[in-house]
Amino acid sequence: MALTVIGPILVDGNDDFGEKWKGSGTETDPYKLREDYEIDAAGNDYGIKIVNSEQHVEIKDCKIHGASGTRGAGIHMEYGDNVKIINNEIYENDIGIFNEENAMDYTTTIEGNDITNNGTGIHIFKAKGTVVKRNNISGNTTGIYAYQNTHDCEILENDISSNSGHGIELEEYTAYNLIKGNTIKGNGKKGIYCHHTAGNNDITENTIENNETGIRIDGDCSDNKSWKNEFIGNTVQASDPSDGGNDWDLGDPAGSGEGGNYWSDYQGADRGDGVGDTPYDIADGTCQDGYPLVVKDIGVVWGEKIEAGASIDGADVGEIKGEIDGIAEHVGLDITWEEFGDDDLPAVDGIKSAQAKELRSKTEKIDTNRHSTVYSGNETEVDQGHDVTVEGEYDTIISTSSDSCPLEE
Repeated sequence: MALTVIGPILVDGNDDFGEKWKGSGTETDPYKLREDYEIDAAGNDYGIKIVNSEQHVEIKDCKIHGASGTRGAGIHMEYGDNVKIINNEIYENDIGIFNEENAMDYTTTIEGNDITNNGTGIHIFKAKGTVVKRNNISGNTTGIYAYQNTHDCEILENDISSNSGHGIELEEYTAYNLIKGNTIKGNGKKGIYCHHTAGNNDITENTIENNETGIRIDGDCSDNKSWKNEFIGNTVQASDPSDGGNDWDLGDPAGSGEGGNYWSDYQGADRGDGVGDTPYDIADGTCQDGYPLVVKDIGVVWGEKIEAGASIDGADVGEIKGEIDGIAEHVGLDITWEEFGDDDLPAVDGIKSAQAKELRSKTEKIDTNRHSTVYSGNETEVDQGHDVTVEGEYDTIISTSSDSCPLEE
């Protein structure tokens, strides 16, 4: 359905929501645009701008483009609190979304948007508590830029890829932020860049792949923590000249620690529990990951269905089995694959439950909800009684349920 094309929208104050809005501005009845608009800023410095408002607002399912200028933003909040920006296409602006100087008592949520081909995808300035979640942030110059005392923000599960500059940039007293579960891939400069006293940020469970530098933390930044990330094929995996001012692991998993990171170019051996036997050196200083993880998550979730001939993260079933074999070899377990089937079950390549449980117990990267049975077949709605159903025309389904392996000892 074609959207109604309109020009810029300005809201200045709690009482300035005009005819294009519906709702009452409460948490249960937020102000919403009356239609799903295409907003053409046409060279003005905003598409939608909300200033000095504490009203609850939801901006959803719009297309916003064409904002230009030093502060030209598709959506701009300036002391505009309680705003949710959901499922929009925001493109070809100097800044996709600009959130500045909101109050700690309020939250700006940016979720599920396509933010592409802007100068900066998301700019957060002197703002607190912003949640940036599950967005596609790609093809911009910088993906996310958080600046000058931005804190207590959460950057979660975004795809931050193919930006020509940095994926995420934290600068000038930007602190106490959580960067977790993102895919940060193929950015032209640094995947994550902390500089000018950006400190006390937690960086965990991200996939940081094929960037010029995976993570760079400048020497004037301290108390940043990076652990349980996967660094894969970056030209420089990580750089930190702080000489110990930042943490690249959270202690020995054999004790009460959480370990370090996975490094695709790590040269050490497994000490027997999925942790490397020698530290991994961080470039440009004396920092080390003292407990590098030598087992990479195979990236499969329970019940994921893969169409015939397709692959998971570029790996076919044979490659996945090979990776599982490699994981097993790392932890000293000899995996035996078996092929079986009966009238009610598709043909299966699998490992026995006891082996799957032992594999899980020996590496934290295959956790209590994950094991590695590979099912193959074209059956429809076949339930083998172990919490796995094959539905439709699928060649392969990877089961990760701890109860789902039909091969019992």
